[in-house]
Amino acid sequence: MLQPRTVLESNDVETCRTWIRHQLAGDWFTSDLVRLIMKADANNKARLMEGFPDEVGIVIWYQTGMNPEKLVQMREERGRGRG
Repeated sequence: MLQPRTVLESNDVETCRTWIRHQLAGDWFTSDLVRLIMKADANNKARLMEGFPDEVGIVIWYQTGMNPEKLVQMREERGRGRG
């Protein structure tokens, strides 16, 4: 099974979806963690990101269809444009 960091670095949406499916069918801790992240609002996702950054990143990617590392890059570029 792929590690979360490897999934994020793959830049492949299908790999992300496969990882989510495997986690939901896997051990109870990880499957409950993924479900919790999926249900969390933005503030709670930020809190969960502190302890589980890769897992939260994959769920965000799964839910939005965009790699979270690209989202961060876009936000940084927008921030630079405002200054």
